[in-house]
Amino acid sequence: MNYKSVLKYSIFLILTGIIFLLAKTSVGPIKCIPIVYKSAQKYNMDPALIMAVIEIESKFDAKAVSKAGAIGLMQIMPKTGKSLSRELNIKKYNKNSLYNPEVNIKIGTYYLKKLLQEFNNNIDLTLAAYNAGIGNIKKWQKQKKEIPFEETRTFVKKVKSARIKYKVFSRFCGCLFSACQYRKLCVNIGN
Repeated sequence: MNYKSVLKYSIFLILTGIIFLLAKTSVGPIKCIPIVYKSAQKYNMDPALIMAVIEIESKFDAKAVSKAGAIGLMQIMPKTGKSLSRELNIKKYNKNSLYNPEVNIKIGTYYLKKLLQEFNNNIDLTLAAYNAGIGNIKKWQKQKKEIPFEETRTFVKKVKSARIKYKVFSRFCGCLFSACQYRKLCVNIGN
C-alpha cells in the first residue's frame, strides 16, 4: 500500500466514525443540514458555526431544555425567542415554537448574526454573548475583564473546536451535501 492509499483509507475511517457518532443523536446533524443551510444563506452566516452551536448547546436534541429554561436545538431563551420572532415576523409564535427545528435554527442564526454585528465580527465575544448574555459581555468590556465565567469560556472553546470539525467534514464530504449546496456556502463565505 502506498502513502496515498493509506491516507485515503485513514480519512475514510475517520469520516465513517464521525458519521456514526453524528447519526446517534436525536434530530441529528444530517437532518439539520438543509435547515441550517437555508438560515445560513438567508443571514450570510457560516453553516459550520451554526452546526457547532447546535452540537454544543443541545447535542442535536430538538427537545432539549436547559436548567435556565433555554429551549431547543440552539437553546433559545423564551424571552429572546419572543423578541426576535417579532423582528423576524414569525406568525403564531409561542414558547413551544422553539421546539420546532426550523423556527429554532432561524431565530438562533439571526441572533448569532446580530451578535456578530454588535461585536464587530469578534467570534469569541459573539459566542460569549450567546452563552452568557449580551449585558454581561458589555459589562465585562467596560471593566476590561476577560470572560470571568468558566462555563462561558468552555462554551466558546468547544464551539470553536466543533466549528473546525464541521468545516473539515464539509470539505471532505461535500458530495453528501451537494443537494443543499452546504459545501458551496462554506467555501463562498470563506470561514
